[in-house]
Amino acid sequence: MSKRTERFALLFADLLMLVLALAIYNGARFEWGWLPQPTFVPASYVGPTLVLVGYWIACFLFFGLYQSRYAGSRFDELVSLAKVVTLGVLILFFILFIDKLDYYSARQTLLVLWLAVFLCVALGRIVVRSIQKALILKGYGRHNTLVVGWSDRVEELYEEVARYPAAGLNIVGAIRLSREGQGDGSFVEPLSLDAGDGSTLTLAPALTAPHATEIEALPELIEELNIQDVLIALGSDDHKPLFDVLRLSEGQPVSLKLVPDFYQVIGGMARTEQIYGLPLIEVLPQPMPAWEQSTKRLLDVVVALAVLIAGLPLWLLVGLMVRFSSPGPAIYRQTRVGRHGKPFTMLKFRTMRQDAEAATGPVWAQADDPRYTAIGRWLRK
Repeated sequence: MSKRTERFALLFADLLMLVLALAIYNGARFEWGWLPQPTFVPASYVGPTLVLVGYWIACFLFFGLYQSRYAGSRFDELVSLAKVVTLGVLILFFILFIDKLDYYSARQTLLVLWLAVFLCVALGRIVVRSIQKALILKGYGRHNTLVVGWSDRVEELYEEVARYPAAGLNIVGAIRLSREGQGDGSFVEPLSLDAGDGSTLTLAPALTAPHATEIEALPELIEELNIQDVLIALGSDDHKPLFDVLRLSEGQPVSLKLVPDFYQVIGGMARTEQIYGLPLIEVLPQPMPAWEQSTKRLLDVVVALAVLIAGLPLWLLVGLMVRFSSPGPAIYRQTRVGRHGKPFTMLKFRTMRQDAEAATGPVWAQADDPRYTAIGRWLRK
């Protein structure tokens, strides 16, 4: 199950179970007499239900409940869900109910709402995770995995992973490091292992590429083999190779997992976990929790929009000055590489002549670059 399919399945299950949870809540509050008689009964439940479903989905998105938890702990997911539901119920109470309910009614109403939302959504997610695990056990949707380490440890780790198929790791290649004497040179070669039925399994023939000769080949192999997880099988004193892996994996859409004896090296950058019995240490590529990421992103968008709107007259004036001061468009477009190696188009006011790179190609700008336009020289100050 891909990350996109996983998110879609979770979203679909949440939508269905939230509708069920709110139907139970509405019945308990307005129809079945389980709660004190409300002062207001809506003529239709459809509108309020749609609004509350959107509210809960927004809460789940904001707190990262749709981030991939591939082969992760279902208990941890339920704990995270309980925290988000608790906070969401409290927010609803202060927005909608604080002036309409007495103390006794508030406790009952909030408890019924919390139980309905948590139990229904938890049931839906357990079903999705159970289906996901069943598919993994049948070999569907496993993560392509690359092993980095010394030759003997690579084979040991491969055998260890093979004993835990529910972990969903499919080793497709390895960077096998080898010391020559006291040196620390390394090489990359195809990984040949016993497949368990008398045959030999040769993994990752792409590793024989002429330029794939050392650990520096890691970024290219991640792209060639569509790697999703990197397992690091090194010794407790191999600090330099470990930090090389961390450096080369920065910005790559992969999860790094190490053997447990590296915990003292990573410190606060890692958390221990067991993936269906397989003991590993996962290196966190993003130290901020999901809600902090969402808050930062929200602030980035709000502040950027505010600056764009407030400064719109100035931006229009600058654009006209650039456009009429030299031939060519006012906006310069260039492809850059962003998060997870994804390209994006950067837009900025043009500060150089339109043919600035025609003769020299892309070169760094200098302090008094003759390619600057009159307005461009002022904009770059």
